[in-house]
Amino acid sequence: MIESPLLDELKAEWTREVTRETTRKAILKILEARFGIAAQALQAELKTVDADRLDDLLSLAATCRTLASFRKKVSP
Repeated sequence: MIESPLLDELKAEWTREVTRETTRKAILKILEARFGIAAQALQAELKTVDADRLDDLLSLAATCRTLASFRKKVSP
């Protein structure tokens, strides 16, 4: 196998992107299960959220009282 810093960097970035996308999908799935199809309206907003906040939002999706309260946390 060829060792290349560039390939290693690309692989790391692809892995981070897959993780971010998986977390976004999990957040939407949780919100949909809890609040119905209206949760899909947050899909575009979640794409703008940085990776550091996604884990916090995943926990919030499972515990927030309303979809509106979740939406307030997505938009700083």
